[in-house]
Amino acid sequence: MTTWANLRQVRPRSWSRGRPAGKPRIIFIHYTAGREEPTSAEDGAVYDRRRTDGTSAHYYVDSNSVVQCVDTTNRAHTALYNANLVGIHYELCGTRQTRAQWLDAASRATIRRAAKQIARDMRDNEIPLKRLVNRQVRAGRGLAGHADATFGWPEDHGTHTDPGAEFPWAVLFDDIEKELNVSDPGGGDLRKYPNFKAWYAPWGGDVQSLIYWFTQTRPRELRAEDAQNRKVGKLRGDMDAASTDLQSLDARLTELTARVDALSPPPDPPPG
Repeated sequence: MTTWANLRQVRPRSWSRGRPAGKPRIIFIHYTAGREEPTSAEDGAVYDRRRTDGTSAHYYVDSNSVVQCVDTTNRAHTALYNANLVGIHYELCGTRQTRAQWLDAASRATIRRAAKQIARDMRDNEIPLKRLVNRQVRAGRGLAGHADATFGWPEDHGTHTDPGAEFPWAVLFDDIEKELNVSDPGGGDLRKYPNFKAWYAPWGGDVQSLIYWFTQTRPRELRAEDAQNRKVGKLRGDMDAASTDLQSLDARLTELTARVDALSPPPDPPPG
């Protein structure tokens, strides 16, 4: 059981017990699409106690607090099926913003506070400081956004793209790295993780780097698979539309036949 005693605990209405896939291997970053107030984490957690849409998160984080809602050995209902199976989910209080807005006083404090708790969960679950992008979430270990779950498991039919293309991943990783490199008060060495910068530098955390990855370095077979999936999806859509048209035509034909029958004169009576 990993329930952190120093955090406020607010249990949500909806969550699932256990981890059929084993220990969590990915930390997912989300935003709440809400306000950045000093009590936003508490407000979000309390809302999950009464909401009826089956949504919850492991943590809510604002500029001055972290609230834990689900034990990390259990599943929160933050994303869809696969991401919930393998992930620890952090809701950062805020919404889609520019990079500059993510680095203002409120958001910067939220990122820094999240990094402290993320580092604890990484140590607890042996999750490396590594950025996972899109399909890398299917088998990788590291950190990802809700968008990566959406694109990484298209079979889940997700639609969310938070925390947004301008979220400052490099800033979050720097903060986490500082937490991982501090001395353990118990005397142990917490420098378990390789420096991520050599791997992460090409991404830069910005839109242009992601566009470059999609268009230039993404494996050709995956791009071809996506193109094929789009063709299949369009074909299925066309077939569904044609089936709907045929059903409509059949119903119309039945209606017209009934009208013709009603207007036809009755047959002559038999002789005799």
